[in-house]
Parts: sequence; structure tokens; C-alpha cells
Amino acid sequence: SYRTLLDAVAQGHEATTVLREFMDAAMQARKPQIVYGDVEKFATRFPGQPMIGIMLATLHAVKGDGHRALTQLSAVEKRHPDFPETYQLRARLLLGKGDRRGAMAAMRRATELSPRNIGYWVYRSEIAYRTGGYKRVKEIIGQALKFNPNNPDLLYDVALYDDEEGRKDAANRQFRTILKHSPDHLATLMVLAKNLAQSPATAKEAREYIGRAMQLQPDNPHIT
Repeated sequence: SYRTLLDAVAQGHEATTVLREFMDAAMQARKPQIVYGDVEKFATRFPGQPMIGIMLATLHAVKGDGHRALTQLSAVEKRHPDFPETYQLRARLLLGKGDRRGAMAAMRRATELSPRNIGYWVYRSEIAYRTGGYKRVKEIIGQALKFNPNNPDLLYDVALYDDEEGRKDAANRQFRTILKHSPDHLATLMVLAKNLAQSPATAKEAREYIGRAMQLQPDNPHIT
């Protein structure tokens, strides 16, 4: 309840953490609507904390009220224009409405504010693929790599698009390059093993990569 939230803060707990745990419990119980009023009251009590405003916007979105979610995000952006997580959520909401251009603009702002956040670049590249295709993805990942040299997740993203568009040889070369720098990158091991297993000439190499993946995650049922 709202009183429980305030009591937790009064006891010295950080307001954002208190609200996050409260909302997580409600989501796990699949009853976000029950806590809606409490969260809204709590958020108005702490306007100076952007994550609390973002969590309220998230709750609006869960309830299916995208308009209120975006309005709430605008309020957060007005108070905290340099808080990147606001723009990531805005991008997700806009993309859900089919506004790819708006979503791309929001993620561009997020990566400008936090250029070392790999997740922001990956999501921006996913939106770019839907709007501008593979060429646009490579441009964005190229920008990301200036801030995050040899990051395996970014390099994997480019290789995966090559793979999905049928450029298997180019993709496999890139996957091998990733493994030289990051030999335990599980996603790369899995995809490369799958590709190499298609040919008897590279089946042995494929088994080696699967073996390495199994060593990393021996209890993963998807590694066979």
C-alpha cells in the first residue's frame, strides 16, 4: 500500500528501490491494476527521481494506456532532459504504435546521452533494421564501436544480420573474429556451430564450438 511504501522510505530505504520491489511483486502476482493508485500517489511524492516517474509510465503502459504513459514520460523529460532511460521507454512505446521514426529519434537521444550502454545501441540498430535495412544497421553499429571497441554483442549484431540475410560466409567470418577476442561469447558459439554443422567439411569444427558452449552452460537444454 501507499502507507507501506512511505514507511519503508522513512526507515531509510531508497525510494526507487522500494517502488521497484513493490511493482515487481504486483507484476509477479499479475495484479498491477491493484497497486496503480498507490504507485501514482508515491510518484507525485518524489518528482525529483526520474526512475520513479519512468516506473509510473511503465505501469500506464502495462494497463494499456499508451497515451498516459507517453504524457508521463514527457513530464519526466521536462524535469530530467538528460536521463537516457526515459528515451528508451519512449522508443518502445512509439514503436508499439508503429511510429518508427519517433522511436529512432528517441533511441538516438538515448545513445547520445549514454554512448557506452550496449543495450541502447543494440535496440537502436533493431529499429534501424526495420526502417533502413542492413546498411543503416552497419552505420549505427560503426558509431557504437567507436565508444565500445571490439564489443562482442555489437559485432554479433552485425554478423547476425548478415546471417539472416543469407550472407553465410561473411557472417561466419565475423563470428570467428568475435571468438578470437571473446572465446566465451555463447550466442556466437551457438550460431556459428549451427551454420558449420550444415556441411560435412566443417562438422568437426561445429562440434568443437558446441563442446565449448556446453562447458559454459552445462545445464542449458538448448545446447545439444
